[in-house]
Amino acid sequence: MLTGGDYIVFYGLLGLLIFIILRPVYRRFKGEPGTVGSPVQQRHAVVKMLEEQGYRVYEGKQKVEIQAFIDDKEVQSRVYADYLAERDGKRYVVKVAKSRDQFRLTGAYIRDTFHLYQWIFQPDGILYVNKETNRTHLIRFAKSHHRSRTRFPVSVLFCLSLGIIIGLLIKG
Repeated sequence: MLTGGDYIVFYGLLGLLIFIILRPVYRRFKGEPGTVGSPVQQRHAVVKMLEEQGYRVYEGKQKVEIQAFIDDKEVQSRVYADYLAERDGKRYVVKVAKSRDQFRLTGAYIRDTFHLYQWIFQPDGILYVNKETNRTHLIRFAKSHHRSRTRFPVSVLFCLSLGIIIGLLIKG
């Protein structure tokens, strides 16, 4: 049983726990890019450049762990996105160019370099930012329409049949 002083400690700890849980949600809802010292603030030049172009950066460095299997042997890797941004209700992954990167406008280079970000984050586009040239490239992927023979979904027939049976049972 809790005594008078125990209630104060209990509710104080409960309030602290709620604060810790809800603080990131509140910051994301409010649209704050992060606190001083966060990855968003440390690379402020890129954030400022994106904001001048109408983007709103809402997350800093993102790390996604990937597990792959080669002949039943597990191999681990990770993918990093420098920022997540949005503009006009569309989400973008931001990748900042490193000085050693050579950006090439070829289909193979774009596919090999950026398709993984599309697959993992499923954004509306990928922003490739070059701080040195002060340029941002918007990269989007679209599937070509491969025509294949479509089949009538069996699930539609099943649900239709089930509905008819239920209707007959209720009526009859």
